[in-house]
Amino acid sequence: MIKNLIQYEAYNRQEVHYIFDPNSTFKSGTGTWGLQGILKIPNKEKDYVFFVTFGQSQSGHTFEEGITEDGILTLQSQPKQTLHHPQILDFINHNHLINNIYLFLRTSRLNFFTSTVIYLSGKDCLCNS
Repeated sequence: MIKNLIQYEAYNRQEVHYIFDPNSTFKSGTGTWGLQGILKIPNKEKDYVFFVTFGQSQSGHTFEEGITEDGILTLQSQPKQTLHHPQILDFINHNHLINNIYLFLRTSRLNFFTSTVIYLSGKDCLCNS
């Protein structure tokens, strides 16, 4: 059972790890929970955790991401992920009535649980308060 998250509460990566995957080992700055931005939750077919930091760049690629006042979140996948990548297909076909995507927006070293996410189209998602 997943511990109830408190919206806008601050969580570090280790705390998020222990909420969603308490049986695995956490290593800060490395491994799945210590480094990656998109994580599949074990034993949940299509549930994910997103760690998002706006304004990031990787290998010379700057991600175009943001959130509007209406709660529309724009995310950009890794350059190596196409529309046919299994994770991207999970996001496109996401059913918010069955599965969850947990969004943590980072400011400084803490990640704030913002909301669950509903996929809209293209790069846009609705943050579900």
